[in-house]
Amino acid sequence: MALKNNIHLNSRNQNTINVFYLSIFHSINDAILILNKKGEIIDANKTATKLLRKSFSALKKTPLTSIFIRDNSNNCFKLLQAIKSSKNNFHCKNFITVNKVIYFPASIELTKFVSEFDSKNYFIMEIKDISNQIINEVKERNLIISAQEEERCRLSADLHDSLGQEINAVKTYVAVMGKMNSNEPQFKEAIDECTTILLKATKLISELCFNLMPKSLEKGNLLYAIEELVVKLSKVYKVKYNFPNFDIKLSKENQVNLFRIIQEFISNSIKHSECNTITIYIQETSKGLVIKLKDDGKGFNIKTIKKGNGIYNIQSRLISIQTEYKFISTKNKGTELVIKFSDQKNKNTNSRRSQSSS
Repeated sequence: MALKNNIHLNSRNQNTINVFYLSIFHSINDAILILNKKGEIIDANKTATKLLRKSFSALKKTPLTSIFIRDNSNNCFKLLQAIKSSKNNFHCKNFITVNKVIYFPASIELTKFVSEFDSKNYFIMEIKDISNQIINEVKERNLIISAQEEERCRLSADLHDSLGQEINAVKTYVAVMGKMNSNEPQFKEAIDECTTILLKATKLISELCFNLMPKSLEKGNLLYAIEELVVKLSKVYKVKYNFPNFDIKLSKENQVNLFRIIQEFISNSIKHSECNTITIYIQETSKGLVIKLKDDGKGFNIKTIKKGNGIYNIQSRLISIQTEYKFISTKNKGTELVIKFSDQKNKNTNSRRSQSSS
């Protein structure tokens, strides 16, 4: 009698445990399928039935191939091979079909486990709908491409409006000089004018080259490039810079993007903000690198910013370097951009001078 009661209690305990684990299984937000070694679905949580728009009875004993798009069968084949060879873990991306019309891209994670009940191999398949992720990636890619095209157009305009006009002026003078006598006073005046124009053109080329890629930045020294930029701007504009004395250990690509962001922020402030002062502050903290850019201009509404604005280019570059940032703009109080690199490891050096400029 005692043995019978004990068996009854154990049975009740087991039912309680089963109900407990089933409640967890069905409350998981990700779609979960349980597969046998044949690649058949033997269980599915509520999220999976909702995602696939099929009842559990419709999914039960269904071969895995029935939920995959045929055109993308390569990954499906690899998945089945992973199950057949009892691979512990497998990851892939594939298109999951809901019916003949609806389908979605998914990230699939396969994990093997051994059942305590029958010691057989089973597989947990986790399905994540990555439609929104892909849409965001496409948007980010288009944002970057648009910004690059805008920069190319701006460079083309700079070459045409500045350098192009200077070269055309020299061309005109040379054409006129061809009809002159070299002994005429006007001939010497024309040569002097051509020399002045060519010197101006040389300066324009130097400025364009600096704007495209400062030599110091080519060598991977972002701080020197910023310092050169500040020195040039300080001749005509009020710029505050803290001249940090540490080395920035970031990839050349990230350094170039950061320099372009600083350039764009300054350009935007000068053109649109009506500010008196621009501040550039670069700091090394225990958590990484922090770059603060600020102006004391009229500010703007970030939400209503138009595509052609420089802020759009800044945002596209911030997205491309995948860093944490915060854009704040307040009417009549100015604009501030804070950029953080949490994985930045800087090394202090005495090679840089520490001072402030205004």
